[in-house]
Amino acid sequence: MTLNKHRRSQLKWLAKGPSRKVALLEEAIEHFTGYFEAQGFNWVERSFDGDRVRSFEILLERHSSGTVEQVDFVFDPGWSMAFWVGFRAKNSSPPHQMILCKNLAHFRKFDIEPTRWGPRWWNIRRDSVFRRDVKKVATALPEITACLQDGRSGKHIL
Repeated sequence: MTLNKHRRSQLKWLAKGPSRKVALLEEAIEHFTGYFEAQGFNWVERSFDGDRVRSFEILLERHSSGTVEQVDFVFDPGWSMAFWVGFRAKNSSPPHQMILCKNLAHFRKFDIEPTRWGPRWWNIRRDSVFRRDVKKVATALPEITACLQDGRSGKHIL
């Protein structure tokens, strides 16, 4: 299997982290990308606009009838195990007008950053918190595809 340039740089970034965290991130990456690849999305190293994808980010794109749909997973480059999930739809013909731009969010009590997933600073060493949030995001992934298809917002869409 040949790896594209982005995947190689991502593996280099993962190699710099602690093995315990790397295993958790690989598990999350497989879970998230597997769902969207089954929906027809492709893992890209350059966005539709030509921007390069960073090594700690995953960008998935799907081209359909005049639109480009993108889903991105951004992991904290400092290994805090935080991650963000965003998605958008743009016109595929110039001037590439933004149709939809949203984030996947949770609504915890007293949370000042509802789009940040993963453990907070006070329980950064607890892998169970990361796994719990990965499971919550996995159950909310169908909300993203529904929102991209017909604009319906689910309970996790902000």
